Amino acid sequence: MKHTNKTLLTSILSLAIVLLFALKGIAGTAPADAKSGQQEAAESAYSLDMEMYMKPSIKPFIKDLTMLSEAEIKTLLDAEELTSPIYDKINALQQEIEAIDAGILEKNKEIFDKAEAIMAQHKELWDKVYDSIQGTEINLEDDRAMIKASKLSDEEKKTLLAAEDELDKNEIEINKVTDEIEAATKDLYEQVKKLYAEIDAINAKNKAIFDKIHDANLNIEGLENIGVPYSEMMDTNG
Repeated sequence: MKHTNKTLLTSILSLAIVLLFALKGIAGTAPADAKSGQQEAAESAYSLDMEMYMKPSIKPFIKDLTMLSEAEIKTLLDAEELTSPIYDKINALQQEIEAIDAGILEKNKEIFDKAEAIMAQHKELWDKVYDSIQGTEINLEDDRAMIKASKLSDEEKKTLLAAEDELDKNEIEINKVTDEIEAATKDLYEQVKKLYAEIDAINAKNKAIFDKIHDANLNIEGLENIGVPYSEMMDTNG
């Protein structure tokens, strides 16, 4: 089992909507003392991006869109009038999904608490593992390989390997919870996908205008994905 997956899964209660799609696909490893920082960064990114994600608009950036004519800007603003009520429907569905997620996650809170407790119990040993393998070519995605290759004593390695066994058992229970969430919200997500397809169809008519914005490489947060088909973004994010 990958160590970062455990970290991700124990933070799911506070990041349920953001992380739901990524629960089974995140790779990589980070030191134990970096876990809180990872969660804080994810929460911060969520907060910064959510307003534009929920209903993206060119209105805050009109002064920056010097590459567009007044007619092109008006065309995009007119299109936003069409997409705005669709985004409202999507946001209402997302709230339903969030409520379902929260209920299932709260019901199973003990499962996530157990994983967190196991990792917290052995934090000092994990810190020793990371310290001892720095600069090596050990596979950082394989917890057991890291433990066995570390400079821990045989007894310390035995302790961590036993903890890994407990975490693997716990992950089976966590996966059951994520499967329950996916089943409970499947129909709602299908509705969301159809609504995003409607938005994509509207935006596709103005692809040439959106291409002008992206070709300008403005590097302005909030504009980087404006007009990009949601089907493409979903494919990119797995």
